[in-house]
Amino acid sequence: MRMAWEDGNIPASITKEVLKQTKLINDPIKVFYEVIDIVPEKYLEERKKKKAVNISGDMKVILSSYLKKEDIK
Repeated sequence: MRMAWEDGNIPASITKEVLKQTKLINDPIKVFYEVIDIVPEKYLEERKKKKAVNISGDMKVILSSYLKKEDIK
C-alpha cells in the first residue's frame, strides 16, 4: 500500500480524506482498515508494466516530405 503513495498512484484528494479520517485514531490496525475502506481498490492493484522492446540489427530512418510543384525543378 505504501508503494501506491510513493509511486504517485493515489490522488491528493484521496490522501487528504485519509489524513482527515485517521487523524485521531491511535491504533495502527484501525488506521490500516480505515485506509483500506477509503482508498478505492483500483489504486492498490499493481499496474501492468509495459514490455521492453528488443530492437537489434541495423536501423534505418525513413524520411519523407511533400513537395510543391515549384520545388521539383
